[in-house]
Amino acid sequence: MVPMFSSKQLSDEQKATLHQWADDGATMAEIQKRMNEEWQLRLTYMDTRFLILDLGITLKRCAGIGRWKRAGESG
Repeated sequence: MVPMFSSKQLSDEQKATLHQWADDGATMAEIQKRMNEEWQLRLTYMDTRFLILDLGITLKRCAGIGRWKRAGESG
């Protein structure tokens, strides 16, 4: 089993860069892709999601999205 990625594995500079990417409007998938391209860190989508949560990063493109609606549910 592959261990989960931890924010402790990132430098303070990398953490600041992740915050900046999010502030610039990057999606989670874009952050995942840039981490791979720029730092050669290949994370799963779920690891990326947990990393974003762990670092307290708010993604602008996801902000304001409400809960999922069930089929037939209005409003």
